[in-house]
Amino acid sequence: MKHEQGLSKNQIIEVLIQSRHGALVDYVPIAARAVEDEPEFMAHLIAWNAIKGSINDSKVALPIISLASKTFDAELVSNSLAHLAQLSPKELLRAVKFARFDIKLRSSAKRKKLFPLVRHYLEQKEKNFGVWDHVAAQHRRQMHDLYKLSHFKGKQRTADILFKRDAPFGSIFADIKNLAKMPLTDAAATILNRKIPFLVVTGTGVKVNDPDVLVALINGMSATEVVTNSAMLIKLGVQQHAASRAAFELALEKVRGSKKNVLKTTRAAENVSDAKTAKKLKAAQEKQIDTIAVEGNWLVLGDRSSSMTKAIEAARQISAIIARAAKGRVHLVFFNESPTGYDVTGKTYEEITEITRRVTASGATSIGCGLKYALESKLEFDAIAIVSDGGENRAPVFCYEYERVFSCSVHQPPIYLYLLSGDTNTLSDSLKLLGIDHQVFNLRGANADFYSFPNLVQTMRVKRYSLIDEIMATPLLNIRIPTREKRQRKVTV
Repeated sequence: MKHEQGLSKNQIIEVLIQSRHGALVDYVPIAARAVEDEPEFMAHLIAWNAIKGSINDSKVALPIISLASKTFDAELVSNSLAHLAQLSPKELLRAVKFARFDIKLRSSAKRKKLFPLVRHYLEQKEKNFGVWDHVAAQHRRQMHDLYKLSHFKGKQRTADILFKRDAPFGSIFADIKNLAKMPLTDAAATILNRKIPFLVVTGTGVKVNDPDVLVALINGMSATEVVTNSAMLIKLGVQQHAASRAAFELALEKVRGSKKNVLKTTRAAENVSDAKTAKKLKAAQEKQIDTIAVEGNWLVLGDRSSSMTKAIEAARQISAIIARAAKGRVHLVFFNESPTGYDVTGKTYEEITEITRRVTASGATSIGCGLKYALESKLEFDAIAIVSDGGENRAPVFCYEYERVFSCSVHQPPIYLYLLSGDTNTLSDSLKLLGIDHQVFNLRGANADFYSFPNLVQTMRVKRYSLIDEIMATPLLNIRIPTREKRQRKVTV
């Protein structure tokens, strides 16, 4: 049944591109409504998010929630299943458990949609033992659980490896089993040749702080693995030996060229104890942010009124991302009852922090004074990002300033509100009363996650509906999953 007041596409985008810190069930209230109210848009959002998004939680949760809907027709269901089939075993297992234990996907839906997909997923992996062995070596527990939960027997060899812990002669599993018994130089060569993952090696008992072993581990790592394990590598003494230090330096350069790890690189930079490595990870983060493209000129309004210390820091981070991503000029204006402006075009977070180091939280709140300052200073901007709790208790008031200048304008700059702290949002209430459209990124309470800023920024556009058009233009995927009867007939033949 359709809700009397449906969700806008902006509301759907706002909720579903934020990090839920593993709590997939938090997506359900809005996503379930979105699937019902806007099924076609949700299908394209799933497809867009798989390509553009950097939050794994949403890539797992959205397709599963869509499978529970009666409004998704066969084509849209096929798209959801196809995107589930692209997940790693770890994420696919999360999806299956989410469906089974959290949202309790109907048993018929599981039987007809999800479990056949899992069996097809595993069957496809089994077609190439080399591929299957490497996946199972890295995700043995998850593969074991996927076979068990989907009741897929698979080939005898795979069943023996997963359920009897067999290690066939000459396989990667035999090498992993014998790794700790090998001379360290042989162990290092095996790790490199077999591309045995870091976490697997650490569980074998091999001396991972040996320089040769460290070099082998680092040389076999992807950019994501380097970022994820950088703190552990430092603890293992990667900087203490010339060879391992050189390999690590090279790996950090690989991270700089990666487009996928902005969030993880940010976390790693803050968690690494070595200052030199942290600096390089931050430089890599800046390089990765350069891969985010945002059109036009931007005005960032940062709230510096009383108790808005968090908003000051958030405004610095958001303006730093936009400053590196935007093709035009970027201006940061802090406001309480009066404004203070900075041209931050092209500046890094460290540079912006330095020039705004004396900005502190105090005074009352006039978001409108920030906009008025930009207008009177003749700053060029095509869109506005506001970082605030949404409260306003002094004139000039933002919505009236905006309406006064742009109500008759052909181009009305889109407004993006990063909502922090508080429990009221008078800014949004006023904008709605005047019919002024805006996008809200709710970062209050449990939703607060500064690491999601790059993901949010890349959804911002200077044309009001261009993101929606981009999402709708993302092609849907299709997957054909043989029924169990067809599989059995194929085996019999």
